[in-house]
Amino acid sequence: MFFRKNKSDIQRDLDYSIKTRLHQIKILALLRNNLSGFSKDFMVPMAILKQNVNLENYISTELTFFLNNKVNQTGYLFAFQATGPDILVRQSGVGVHGLTLLFIEAKRLPPTSPQDYVKTGIGRFKKEEHGKKDNIAAMLGYVQKNDFSHWYGEVNSWIIALISDESQNPGWTEKEQINQVQITDIGEYQSTHCRITKEPITLHHFWINLCNDTLLPR
Repeated sequence: MFFRKNKSDIQRDLDYSIKTRLHQIKILALLRNNLSGFSKDFMVPMAILKQNVNLENYISTELTFFLNNKVNQTGYLFAFQATGPDILVRQSGVGVHGLTLLFIEAKRLPPTSPQDYVKTGIGRFKKEEHGKKDNIAAMLGYVQKNDFSHWYGEVNSWIIALISDESQNPGWTEKEQINQVQITDIGEYQSTHCRITKEPITLHHFWINLCNDTLLPR
């Protein structure tokens, strides 16, 4: 016989999952297992290009639709929500007041401006503008030119260049360079960063190959 869970049972499950970080583990696994499928299917219609929209925002919106379809197939109690180029993963099943379970910063590679992936993207976590209450977060790299190896070297060179910049608060160290986890159809990396007042935060980087889309401007 099938027993339907009541709201208190659902809330207990959510509370347990949040406290033990099971949601974060599931979210990262879902990204790891499905982002390559998005890179193969994604393209920008010519009508969108003619509207001169912010393509970073457009990519993130399309990606949330794609990922939420995957979530619906699993029954997980979270959902992806695009907020401009960035993506929030929110607790579902509890109405509009669901908690944010993971913050995902998204950047194009090549970046919109020099060092944007590092100085602005990672920098927002260091300055506690994003993920202040968390010790884990994620970044997406929308790779539109060159390969993962190229950007791995570029990102780390940008980090090294910031070490001597005394205007940076908090400052940067060599230990904050990104480390390769694995390269499959996507590039996966990890880094840990000091923050102004909080304990260090670990970032999980997932880079998606969008170079094959001939309609996507570089």
